[in-house]
Parts: sequence; C-alpha cells; structure tokens
Amino acid sequence: MSLILFWGAVVLIAYTYLLFPALVFLRSRLSRRPSKTADITPSVSMIIAAHNEANSIGAKLDNLLALDYPRDRLEVIIASDVDNPTLGEQGAAAVFGPQKGATPDDVRRSDAPLALASTAGLAWAARRELLARHGIYDACILGTADRVMAAAALGRFDYGREAILMNGRQWQHYRLWSDPFFKSVQGRVGYVEGRAFHLWHGELRDRRYHERHEGLGRYNFDPFADVALDAGGPWRWNSDKPAMHNYVRDYFAQRDEDGVGRRADQASEPG
Repeated sequence: MSLILFWGAVVLIAYTYLLFPALVFLRSRLSRRPSKTADITPSVSMIIAAHNEANSIGAKLDNLLALDYPRDRLEVIIASDVDNPTLGEQGAAAVFGPQKGATPDDVRRSDAPLALASTAGLAWAARRELLARHGIYDACILGTADRVMAAAALGRFDYGREAILMNGRQWQHYRLWSDPFFKSVQGRVGYVEGRAFHLWHGELRDRRYHERHEGLGRYNFDPFADVALDAGGPWRWNSDKPAMHNYVRDYFAQRDEDGVGRRADQASEPG
C-alpha cells in the first residue's frame, strides 16, 4: 500500500511539473489562435489614499505627472485626510474675518461676505520663494480664489472644493496645486490686525458669490481643457463652449465694478 502511495505521489509531481507544461507547450504550437495588436491607451484612474502625507504627497504627484501616458487619459483621485492642529479658535483659522475664532463656515462658504459679514482676508502676503515655487491658484475664473488658496494653506482642501462647488475635473486640477502648496505651508498662517483702505469696485450683492459658481456648473467647466495660457501669460478660452463664454462675460459685466450702471440708475430716478 505504501508503495502505491509513493508511486502515485511521484506521478502527480511529474505530471504537475513536467507533463502538464509539456502538454501546454505542444498545444500552443499545434493550435494557435489569431491575435491582433494595436496601440491602446484606455482611461486610467490612479487612486491615492493619504492621511497626513503632506511630506510625501508632492513627490508622489510629481512621479505620476512624469508618467509616459496621455494626460487627458489619466485621472488622479486623492482621498486625503489631514489632522491640522493649526485650526480652531486659537489657530490659524483666526485669519478669516475681522474677529478671532472663525468657524468653518467662514472658510468654506463662498457667500460668507454677505451671509456672515466675514471675509477670507482683505490682503494676503507670502514669502517670495513660496510663490516662486508654487505660484498662485488662478483657475477660479469667477473669483473666490483667495478662499480656495487659504483652504489649501490650512490643509482643508474640502473647504476649497465646497467654496466654489468644484466638479471632478476642477477638484483634480486644484489638488495638483493645493497638495504641494500645503506641503510647503503646513498650516503656518498668521495675521495682523488693522484697517485696510479698500477702493470701491462694485456692490457686494452684485458679486453673487454663490450663484455665480452654481451657474458655471451648468457648463461642466474643465480647467484642463477649457482655458489655456496665452503668450502674454493670462488665461484665454481654449474650447468651443460659446454659452459658457457668454455666461462668464455677462457675469462680469453685471458686476458693474466701475459704477456706470449704478450712476445711470440714479440719474433716471425722479428727483
């Protein structure tokens, strides 16, 4: 009985490591299937789960951007959570609004100037080397960039997303800038008290802080494709979306920042 078991084990081992590979090889030679080859570049989503990865996320993004793959076929999704001790009543969040101890709504609500009578800072300053390294985030084509950048400095990227109602492409574009920016800033934001002389350039109610971003959302604004840098440096339209272009133009016209419309209305009022 033991002899049968021994030779049975030998046969199984021989079949597994010798006979079966030989049969597969012979079949591949005798019964080949036709195959086709072509250049295939499917859409690829790279998902990064990060928690307190400020010291390494920038290098990871640089590595992804260096991949030899069509940029328009590559999507980067970052699930990030940051424990930032600089937030709170005694932390850097106090830069928002004239009073100390700003709430999250003062940071993330684009309509805070009207609804809460608070601002995202009336004037900002940064070290020259910081701006030289990262630049400013200027893809908020209707405004609110100061709030979005402040959220990035504090590591509260979700606040920036909520402030301008970012769609997926806007979120991806923002995170490519905000993550390395926060890696450099690390929530180190201070403030000085005082008064700022602010020249009038339109009524606050005409800014339509929240509604403007809702309106832009109808056109699926894509900062990767819809705008491009002109030779002189400013943004220019780069897509065939005339309805969106008209919406943006009309929005800035109705802001009436030079007061022409306001003065015309006053002149037409009965004396």
